[in-house]
Amino acid sequence: MPLKMLQTAASDDMFSQQNFPNCGRTDLAEQGGFFKSGSRGHERIISNSGRFVPALFVLLCLLFSDRIAAQSTDAAEHTRMSLLDDERTIQVGNRLSYSVDEDRERPSIILVNTHGEVGLPLIGKVKAEGKTCRKLAHEIKSLLEVDFYYQATVLIDFPQYAENLGEAILLGEVQRPGSLQIPVDEILTVSDAVLGAGGFTRDADAEKVTLIRGDPEGDERQEFPLDVGKMFATGNFEGDMEVRSGDYIRVPKLAQAGGQFYIWGEVLRPGSYDIPSEKDFTLSKAIFLAGGFSTYANKRKVELVRSETNLAENEDKTIVVNVQAILEEGLRSLDPVVKPDDIIRVKERRFMIQ
Repeated sequence: MPLKMLQTAASDDMFSQQNFPNCGRTDLAEQGGFFKSGSRGHERIISNSGRFVPALFVLLCLLFSDRIAAQSTDAAEHTRMSLLDDERTIQVGNRLSYSVDEDRERPSIILVNTHGEVGLPLIGKVKAEGKTCRKLAHEIKSLLEVDFYYQATVLIDFPQYAENLGEAILLGEVQRPGSLQIPVDEILTVSDAVLGAGGFTRDADAEKVTLIRGDPEGDERQEFPLDVGKMFATGNFEGDMEVRSGDYIRVPKLAQAGGQFYIWGEVLRPGSYDIPSEKDFTLSKAIFLAGGFSTYANKRKVELVRSETNLAENEDKTIVVNVQAILEEGLRSLDPVVKPDDIIRVKERRFMIQ
């Protein structure tokens, strides 16, 4: 029998003649606190009042059950989020598993970009670098509950298949230039990275290897020159440096008149190239030299990262160039000249799924 019917039946029994054997209907009404008259009309009112008591009781039960359920949900949410990783810190290049439990959807994979941020639905970019999964989850929870959720159980973790701490890029004169994974359980140094890429080429200038590291707070970058050739020759690796996610390692070619530039990302032939002897070798020409853009290249936001030795006064270290406008609209004034040791980074175009 449904709860409401059970409570009504129980109430009728409570005020029945059986429970009050020495009372008439009028006395029963008096003991129940309703009406004193024993008329038939009043008996009907007493009967209706008897039904009102269990209805109120059921309403109170429902209200308290909602509160208990809400408390249970809060407790479950607290328990799930308290179990998130609070030791390992998030770094640039990490991939994270992200979900809001109330959405009842499978977790999605989000990437920590070069600025240490993750892009999320509804709230946009959130700083993630240097935080633990638990701390980041609670910050996102607070943001979501301002306008979008009454309650948000945010779950963030490193994917089960993740076996690295992100990636770095090795450019120039090594046998296998490209991206390299940073292992979880060991320290990767610059010399290790070079050996892992097959070692130097015959034309490499091993004395002038450069580790380029981005500033987590912005676009500023630091450059650390390393004589890796001397390390290999002497066996003394005291000056070696640990490689972190988002780093670039640049291995130049032995000195040439024009120098070299490095191009990475969504071009057909990424790698290192000699700068031609022509007077104005620009960014768009460098991209053509590398085979042109790939299908998914972001042509509007190509990054040109200057070497510290080639920075002009008041010039930004990282220049974002709209190469599409240069090519399609003939805006040659926006086409910067490429200098020795410059790095050109062509990112992938992002697609918004409606």
